[in-house]
Order: sequence, then structure tokens, then C-alpha cells
Amino acid sequence: MALHLLVGGLSLLWMVPYLWAISASLKSPAELFTPTPEWLPRAWRWSNYVDVFRYAPFGIYFVNTVVVVAGILAIQLVTVTLAGFAFARLEFRWKNVLFYLFVAQMMLPIHAVIVPNYLTIKALGLLNTRLAMMVVFWASGYGTFLMRQAFRQIPQELEEAALLDGCSRLRMLWSIMLPQVDQHW
Repeated sequence: MALHLLVGGLSLLWMVPYLWAISASLKSPAELFTPTPEWLPRAWRWSNYVDVFRYAPFGIYFVNTVVVVAGILAIQLVTVTLAGFAFARLEFRWKNVLFYLFVAQMMLPIHAVIVPNYLTIKALGLLNTRLAMMVVFWASGYGTFLMRQAFRQIPQELEEAALLDGCSRLRMLWSIMLPQVDQHW
């Protein structure tokens, strides 16, 4: 019971910034920028929401979001699948070292790579484009790690049988490994 009260109290505490933001969104500019802010607005200005949609092009923002997210997802599905398969099933020199370097990107804070990413995007001539927002997310250490772990769970015998039947590696990945990954997850 005490744990439930503690968790309930903490969740109320974490709601304070959201409640403050909602309250602020209903205030006039004069009320908002005062030396002693008040919790509730004196006059509820619902017209603030109408003004936001009138002055900001949210339709364009929505289209940009859909295009960028779909572009990242489409490419990431390919890159993490191929990289995960390679790290799980193929043998090549420095495989483990490369995998650990690839996954190490998860430990880098985004702030550490902003400048190199910007310089790369600038060198490619992609500044101020949707493509620039997508390119930096096309490879995912986390997604590669998950796909590698999923492919490692599939029995080696399935791969050997497919190779004996004359299946190419890409055909085996598409027809045998990916459906097995889907069943395991």
C-alpha cells in the first residue's frame, strides 16, 4: 500500500510540468510573462489554440514528419536486417571488433556527433533538406544488435539445408531467416 502511495505521489509530481504547460497555453501574453506567475489563468483564452493553427503551417509539419519517418524506417529495415544477418551468420575478418564498434554508437550522446554529422551533410550538399534529417539515422546500432540476436536464435541446420538446396544467401535471408525471426518474436 505504501509503495502504491509513493508511486502515485511521484506520478502526480511528474505531471506538474504538463499541467503547467497546459495552464500557460491558456494565458494571455501579459499573464504569462509576470514576475510572480500564477497557476491558473485569470481569463481562459481558448483562442490561443486557434491562433497557433492559424499562424503555424502544421499541415506542412505533419507531411515532413511522415516523409522523414517513413524514409528512415524504410532504409533502416534494410540496413539493420542485412547488418544483423552478416554479424550473426557470416564469417569475416574482424567480425566481433566491427560489431562492437557498430554497437558502440549507442553509447555516444547525440551531442558528440552533431558537428561531424553537420559537416558531412554540408559536404554532401544536403543542408535544409528532408534527406539530411534521414541520412544520419539510416544505420542503427540498436536495431542491428536486435536483428543479430534474433538471427542467432535460428537453428544453424536451417541455413545449412538452404545452402545445400542451392539457395543464395540473400534468398535464404528473405525466404527462410526473416520468416523465422518473425515467428520467434
